[in-house]
Amino acid sequence: MKNVELIFVPQTSKGHLIPILEFAKRLVDHNNRILITVVLVKSPFDSFANAYIESIKASKPDRFKFINVPLIADHHRQSFEDHVIDLMETHLPLLKNVVTDISSSKSSLNSTTFTGFVFDLLFVPLVDVAHEFNIPSYVFLTANAGFLSLLFHLTTRRGETRDIPEFKRSNPDELISGFINPVPSSVLPSDLFDKDNGYPTYMMIAQKFKAAKGIMVNTFEELEPYAFSNFSIGRNPPVYSVGPVLDINCRPHTESNLAQHKKVMKWLDEQPQSSVIFLCFGSFGRFLAPQVKEIALGLEQSGYRFLWSLKGSRKGSKGRG
Repeated sequence: MKNVELIFVPQTSKGHLIPILEFAKRLVDHNNRILITVVLVKSPFDSFANAYIESIKASKPDRFKFINVPLIADHHRQSFEDHVIDLMETHLPLLKNVVTDISSSKSSLNSTTFTGFVFDLLFVPLVDVAHEFNIPSYVFLTANAGFLSLLFHLTTRRGETRDIPEFKRSNPDELISGFINPVPSSVLPSDLFDKDNGYPTYMMIAQKFKAAKGIMVNTFEELEPYAFSNFSIGRNPPVYSVGPVLDINCRPHTESNLAQHKKVMKWLDEQPQSSVIFLCFGSFGRFLAPQVKEIALGLEQSGYRFLWSLKGSRKGSKGRG
């Protein structure tokens, strides 16, 4: 039987690179006919990405191949809309050339079939490239199902006019399919209020999501049942819950992180089984002091033990209500 090959195009930041490649590792563990080619747009000085990729190469040398595409701009320092525009104008043609080369090489090999793409959120414009090659494309979403509900909702707001009805900060709470309660405009991504760049960019991303063959979300249905119950409404691609995808064996890299890790693990080992809530809001999880206080009060009043990873000077917090 022929091997099948998938091309993954991930972001190289930790919150994106780890889940999508851990998912890829699960695929190859599940079926020994699956091969993965990973196309990376990254800085050569990205020490974390380099170390993580080398660990995958060492553990599965025959199943993964990595191809580097030159970094034209430092997209980690760009706004969301600037990064997408930069991708469309510069990196997309480069990535298209890579895909062309891969496709040409596979056509001459009878032992391998090139069967699909898996794109990260910010590389979803490459769905158009997949269509050109008549190859199925899938999106791996590291955000939650609620965010996907918001994207699907955007494609329903255009109505019968050609104008794009961007959000207004004065708008009343909006009922978004996939959310049980109306959503206050104040909690929406700030780019959605920018009618010139931000909103059109989100709209374009949402339309590319709709054009994909399927969408894989790093969550599980029991965590967001209401959102998943709404995905079948309308002309949406199939949505698959594939999470939580984590790198359980990930270890801290510095002496200070190692000391903190040991301290936290010791405290966790002293707690009853399945008794601790873990909170981590990711790379954008920065809060003002009043917000931290309110979250902390809610945790204390919940009566549950908790472990909370905070950005900033406080590396972590643990406690018991």
